[in-house]
Amino acid sequence: LGANVSGDTLRIELLRPSFRIDNVVLTSCKAVTVDMQSFGLGDQTFVRNTGNFTHAFVGEGGTISTAFARVFAYSAKDTLKTPASACSHLGVIPDAGTDDQDLGMSPGTHVSDFISNTGVHVVAVATNFNGLTNLVRAGTDSIYYLDQGLRLSGTSSAGSATPGMDMNYNHAFDPAANCAPTCGGGSGNTTERMVFAASPDTTIRVFDTYFFNQQKRIQTRDPIIGPLRVAKDSVAGQPATQLLFGITPRGLVVITLPSITNINAQAPPAGWRPFKP
Repeated sequence: LGANVSGDTLRIELLRPSFRIDNVVLTSCKAVTVDMQSFGLGDQTFVRNTGNFTHAFVGEGGTISTAFARVFAYSAKDTLKTPASACSHLGVIPDAGTDDQDLGMSPGTHVSDFISNTGVHVVAVATNFNGLTNLVRAGTDSIYYLDQGLRLSGTSSAGSATPGMDMNYNHAFDPAANCAPTCGGGSGNTTERMVFAASPDTTIRVFDTYFFNQQKRIQTRDPIIGPLRVAKDSVAGQPATQLLFGITPRGLVVITLPSITNINAQAPPAGWRPFKP
């Protein structure tokens, strides 16, 4: 690792007692080393999965040891390599197992690229139904919109001290896609291209995740200071509605979300240029 660097060789053991599984999935033979100063993953880590269960989005929160909080994505659609490995250290310390490599994880270069673009303190993350839109709520006042490759597409100002946010339940858009034939792809229904973000002014701000502008404010009696989630309420024989759940100083609040008309045209307005970080 070099002089004056605290670190060690990484060895990972997968233990699932209920299924009687005890496997070494990364042996010390691979000689993967960890620099503790850049390891991160402090006392609070945010994890969200997509509605179709193919992707996950992870963000470092809380107190971390690194200079910048990081986010990374995971896709279950990619390859998991499990080559066997065995060795003997100094001829007397054996180790054996597999050296798993999951290609669904974000490459390190993509993660460091997000850091150089933003360098923020993460207080919340969100991902949509298919993992094409990923959101990071900064500890300052902004929401960052990332595509599945962690490329920054835009930002929205949403206030601080109220970290909760979530997208429309049916959201399947891509913030980096073009407008042929519909902006961001997805269903083409722009009323679904929304994110709901708690605001300290006792409102829930609604933003378009492609053009990043505010669409509406939903008034609440108390500010939502904790988590915020959107779920679908399906009743047989009735149109499906969406419910928003949030934690306020007085407890849990449940809001039936109204149908919100997107003020943006399906195609970009004249003279509009995409955001370039």
